[in-house]
Amino acid sequence: MSNKNQAKTAEIFDQIASSYEQNARIQLEISNRLIQRLDFIPYEANIILDAGCGTGNSLKKLAEHYPKAKISGIDLSDEMIKLAKKQSGWFAKQKLSNQDMCHTLIDDNSIDFIFSNLALPWVTDIDACFSEWQRILKPGGLLLFSTFGPDTLKQIKKSWASVDPKHKMMNFIDMHNIGDSLLKSGLAEPVMDVEKIANHYTSLEELFEEIKGNGSFSFLSENQNLRPDQKLRDGMQKYIEENNPTHDDIEVTWEVIFGHAWGSELKNSNLNDDTFILDASLDK
Repeated sequence: MSNKNQAKTAEIFDQIASSYEQNARIQLEISNRLIQRLDFIPYEANIILDAGCGTGNSLKKLAEHYPKAKISGIDLSDEMIKLAKKQSGWFAKQKLSNQDMCHTLIDDNSIDFIFSNLALPWVTDIDACFSEWQRILKPGGLLLFSTFGPDTLKQIKKSWASVDPKHKMMNFIDMHNIGDSLLKSGLAEPVMDVEKIANHYTSLEELFEEIKGNGSFSFLSENQNLRPDQKLRDGMQKYIEENNPTHDDIEVTWEVIFGHAWGSELKNSNLNDDTFILDASLDK
């Protein structure tokens, strides 16, 4: 499989599905910003796929933007799909199913528009994922996605490493490597830019409660089973206080990479690293 942690990822989201949205303020904010980018990319789509649809929040917005389109959503988590179906209603046009977005059951060249909000951080083989999306995307079809960049949760990772340096922190893929991977898959004309969003918390515990509730806790360490005990939490809190003496709250950075590309006839591309575009004009 293209995602070696597939079962673990599904388990994480099955467990938090019922409380996910109340803890997903950063995910919902990024979804809104991603949808807004459609205003700058004029494109008509009849068949849309939300890859990693979660509880279906983005599906509603896509349906509002494309009221005549046939929209489907897939997600690894069965519990997330159940919630998305419940929230969409019995007569909704969306078709939802439990699938690995890197290894779908979808026909070749059958999708006009693939939308994916913050699902890529859970993928262990991004080349395989982009190749799959290129396979199912029609030539000239649109891919629009968001993912986290290397500076995400940098303050928390730094505090963890100061107390427990032997455990490696999760590293997100750099924007340039994502661009290379898009081209390698045969997707055309990638455009990407970065936004940094700062959230504030009254304490480390408040942050931990939120990121446990939205699944992002796993991003603190390469070992998804690792959880900080009280001694580690106390040490992290002390480090944060000592390095942030003039503030009462904790600022946490989310580095967000936004990108879009187009389906092509090509299955592979030999274009070089300089072919994709970093577009600061989309940074709103």
